[in-house]
Amino acid sequence: MEKIDVIDYLISHPDFFTDNQDLLHSFQNFEQTKIHGSNVLSLSSRQIPQLQQKVRALEGQINEFVNNGERNQKIWESILNFTLNLLRIDKKSTDFGQISSLLCEHFNLDKCKIFTVPRDTKKNSAEENIFANFISSMSKPECFPEPPIELKHLTSSWLLNSSAYVPISTLELIGVLIFSSSDPLKFEPDMDVQFLKRIGELISTTVENNSWDLN
Repeated sequence: MEKIDVIDYLISHPDFFTDNQDLLHSFQNFEQTKIHGSNVLSLSSRQIPQLQQKVRALEGQINEFVNNGERNQKIWESILNFTLNLLRIDKKSTDFGQISSLLCEHFNLDKCKIFTVPRDTKKNSAEENIFANFISSMSKPECFPEPPIELKHLTSSWLLNSSAYVPISTLELIGVLIFSSSDPLKFEPDMDVQFLKRIGELISTTVENNSWDLN
C-alpha cells in the first residue's frame, strides 16, 4: 500500500479518526513514550492535530451539503404541492388574495401580496408607470434590505423584517409578488433566488393561460 492509498482512503472516509479515537490516542502515547524525557516534538504529534482539524472541516462541509439538500428538497416539494392546489382553483372565483393565501400556507410566509398594472401605459397613472418601469428593469427576484423607493407606497404599512420581490408578467399585466417574513434571515440579499423565480414563472403562466380578470 502506498502513501497515496492511505490519503485517498482517509478522504473517502472522513469519519475514520472520529470513529477510531483510541487509535489516535495510541499514536500519541507511543510518541510520548518514545521521546520521554526529551523536549523534541514528534512529527506525528504535530500532524495528528492537523489531520483531526481537516477531518472536522470535511465533516462540516458534508453536513452543510446534506442540510442544503434536505432544505432544497422541502422547497421543491412545497412548490409541487402549491402547483397542484393552484390547478384546482376555480378560475371563475379566483383573485390574488386567494393565490396569496395559498403561497403563505405552502411556503410558511407571514405576508404575501401581489400588485399589478396594465402593460398599456396609456391606462396608467404616472405613479403606476414608475412602478411598471421598475418591475420591467428586474431580471430576477431580489431580496432588498429596504423596500425600493418605487414600491414604498405599496409596502410601507405591512412589510416585516425581510422581504423578497418577484416580478410577474403576462401579455396584458406586469407586476410584483412580494413575500415578507418576521424572520430577518429568511430573505437575505445574497440568497439563491432560483425557487422564487420558478414561483413567479408559475403564477405568471397560470394567470396568462386562464385569462383571469384580476384587476
